[in-house]
Amino acid sequence: MARSMSAGLLLLLGLLVFSGCGGNAVPDANALQDVTVQVSLPSGVSMGAATLSTPYGSSTLSGISGKATLTGDGVTLASISNTSGTLLMGFVSSTRTTLSFRTTAEAFAFYALQGQFLEPAMQTSLIDFLSKSDVLKPVENAVKGAFFTNPSQISLDNPTIKAALAAMLTVLAPLRAGGANGIGPLNVTVSPDYQASGLLVRETAPLNDAINVYNAFRRPVQVYVDRTSPSPGTVVNFPLEGAAIEQPSTAQTFQALTGFAQGDVPRSAIKSQDVAVPGGDNNQTAIYTVTVIGVGGNTLSSSVSSDKAQMAKDLAMKTAIERFLAPTINSALEAGAKQRTAADLSPILQGLSSNAVSEIQTGDFAQGINDAFADLFNSKALPTTVDRVLAVYYPGIRSRDSLQNMRERLTRSLSSLLGATASSVSTYGSGIIGTIKQSKRIETFTVVTKPITLRLTPEQSTIGKGGEVNLTAAIRLPQSMDPKSVTYRYSLTGIGAGYATDSGTDKAFPFTTNSTSITYKHRDTINIAYGTDTLTVEALQNQNGNQTTIAKASASVTVKENTIQLSPKTVDLSLGDQQTFTATVNPAPTASTLSYIFVTFGKSAFAGGAQTSVGSSNTVVFRQADDQEGDTQPVSVTVVLTDPTTNVQTILGQAEAVVNVKKQPSLQNGDFSQNLKFWTLGGVGATVGSGSRCLTAQNGNPYIYMDVYSGRVGSFNQTFKVPASAKTLSFRTWGNLDPVTVMVTLGGTALDTFIPPPLETLSDPKNPYSAVCNGAGYATKSYEISGFAGKTVTLTVSGSAPGNNGTFANFDDFQVK
Repeated sequence: MARSMSAGLLLLLGLLVFSGCGGNAVPDANALQDVTVQVSLPSGVSMGAATLSTPYGSSTLSGISGKATLTGDGVTLASISNTSGTLLMGFVSSTRTTLSFRTTAEAFAFYALQGQFLEPAMQTSLIDFLSKSDVLKPVENAVKGAFFTNPSQISLDNPTIKAALAAMLTVLAPLRAGGANGIGPLNVTVSPDYQASGLLVRETAPLNDAINVYNAFRRPVQVYVDRTSPSPGTVVNFPLEGAAIEQPSTAQTFQALTGFAQGDVPRSAIKSQDVAVPGGDNNQTAIYTVTVIGVGGNTLSSSVSSDKAQMAKDLAMKTAIERFLAPTINSALEAGAKQRTAADLSPILQGLSSNAVSEIQTGDFAQGINDAFADLFNSKALPTTVDRVLAVYYPGIRSRDSLQNMRERLTRSLSSLLGATASSVSTYGSGIIGTIKQSKRIETFTVVTKPITLRLTPEQSTIGKGGEVNLTAAIRLPQSMDPKSVTYRYSLTGIGAGYATDSGTDKAFPFTTNSTSITYKHRDTINIAYGTDTLTVEALQNQNGNQTTIAKASASVTVKENTIQLSPKTVDLSLGDQQTFTATVNPAPTASTLSYIFVTFGKSAFAGGAQTSVGSSNTVVFRQADDQEGDTQPVSVTVVLTDPTTNVQTILGQAEAVVNVKKQPSLQNGDFSQNLKFWTLGGVGATVGSGSRCLTAQNGNPYIYMDVYSGRVGSFNQTFKVPASAKTLSFRTWGNLDPVTVMVTLGGTALDTFIPPPLETLSDPKNPYSAVCNGAGYATKSYEISGFAGKTVTLTVSGSAPGNNGTFANFDDFQVK
């Protein structure tokens, strides 16, 4: 019972005044006025001595009229009572001057519908709606019956009044958004497209790969958009405020007031920013999830990620303060109150219990609100709450007389409007608390989208003088749309260098056609221009008699004068080197045949031995036959264009390149410090090592070795130019155990055949694993090579061994001096 009375007091504090019905306006004491109020009762019925009261004063009723003290232009709750209790009540203003059974029913209905938590403009619309609605007739009859009971029982405790209000709430249950989709064919599939939490996801426009999220309920949410496939990742997250205030002119029904106007999207819903949800590359379908977090009637799941769980808790407290606690406190303020935000209420909210906070954040939100009201406004806590309210809103006022008088004036209405068994704020499922109870703390949507719906290809192209390019419009339509209902309008912006051919007919831009393929042609006879044109194609559909653009795409065509390049432009080649030269025509003609004539003059020629190459290939291979350092040789190409229709040939142009004879290097990497660089392997190959058990000087010093057991043959070689001053070729060599026969050739001439000295001996001839160092060392080989001076030669070292135990041949420090 104590909790019910405390919640009732909360409702009563919200009942004081709707001053001017604008914002949280505070009554202005200087604007008080007296209005004559008439009592409307059946003929012959009298109330006797009675008092007419408002929050601003009381007066004795004289017959069927009395003076009601009001403030400003807003409505104020007034009541008529006698010694037995409340007789009538209703909202009065300078234009509402009657109290009756009907106005009493309207007052009961207003609070049953949680009207005290609506914004002022919505409160005015609700009061106006209640004054005209036939739905209140049963409540009015119940009030009439209670009036004639002896004594009168004008109270929510009256079971007949309570039942009539419950029936009214059933009739006024909010309508859900529905009906046919009003935005045309959709490019994305949203599942579901509506949630019971008042959330909707819609494509921004027909055939657009973008969505909007709508929040049709009056509480803030946080929206998370993530891509599931392909390439999962975060797209965006952003806050979205609760449904907008309905203007009185549009709030003709209670459905509109609660955010459920008829139509595809409630007109009071807040729309999010546009969020792009493009399809994947290569015609892949893309899948996105839209997760919306806010306050709801369910318990927050423990499986929710920590960041989203914290967001849900924060939004729940934000909603509790901004939609319930702050409006309640603000509505009870009188003249002189300071302007405060919800964030300023922290000292007042210290009175909330941890249990109430926990329920609001993660549990039963409606029960949490009830407990919060009880924490702040029960008879024991009320004095402390009032002191904190005074400290926040009236920091300079010490006297509490005015507040005490306010309490006394409200006591009568408390017992009449709410009764000794006052219902909690969450009893009925209407208004803001009703929509929150219908909501979930977390709602998830799945968005499936396909790639771009209209594409003009190629998206970028380059042509030369008189060139042309075929353009194709590829469109993907919803299954429900007939492709024959779509036409295409092609337009051109830019330098205006071309015209179009559509099904063999030349056309100037813009034009409309059924064709999805046209040809752009460069105008090369008059008004010749070079630069870039942008072609735009619009897919048009007749919608309600109007040609409506349902999709659009663009492509660019750049017209250039033809240029010819031969690459590489310059190249250095040594004797025997080859180089591929490539001729390019930019832009390349698309409707003609090209021929290439390559020519070179000098000691070298193209692959095959000729110095001229003619054909359709735009490449040629040059082979260097000159070893004279400093010589140069030109390579040129002439490009010829042949018209396929007339076979007329036209020279587009020429380009040239130069080949330089590069200095032939002498022997390189003879110490193998660069591993096998410059060396070529043959047979079983060779390996670079850097350690020797019997030749400690080689430890850490790289050398090359071959393992040529059982008749295998290995080799390594290098081609180099012998300097003119060179006299000798030398190197170091050694073996391991079994003898290896080594052959050295230079320029095809055999220089030597030998067996490197082995460094190991078997201590037990019968045990192949008994090898020990024998104390021998490497041998140095040196050959006279002055006869090769100035020549490019190949040095080849090969080896083979019949045995299979330690058949290694090792080499290091090759030098030409």
